[in-house]
Amino acid sequence: MPTDTGTYYAMLQIAQEEHRTVEVEKVNLEQKMRDEIDSAKQEAQRLRELREGTVNELSRQKYAEEELDQVLLNK
Repeated sequence: MPTDTGTYYAMLQIAQEEHRTVEVEKVNLEQKMRDEIDSAKQEAQRLRELREGTVNELSRQKYAEEELDQVLLNK
């Protein structure tokens, strides 16, 4: 184990730099995760809107077919 103050100071500086590096990596990873979550939410919203549009289109198509059937039956 080192006994001189200079060595302890150097070790402290190394530890502090490693800590800063880890903190920067943590912040970067957190931002990346937030970006990925936001992207996934946007994709989910896009798919939800697409699904709702498809349901609405199918409903309109079914209604139109029922109207056509009524017209054909009344002839």
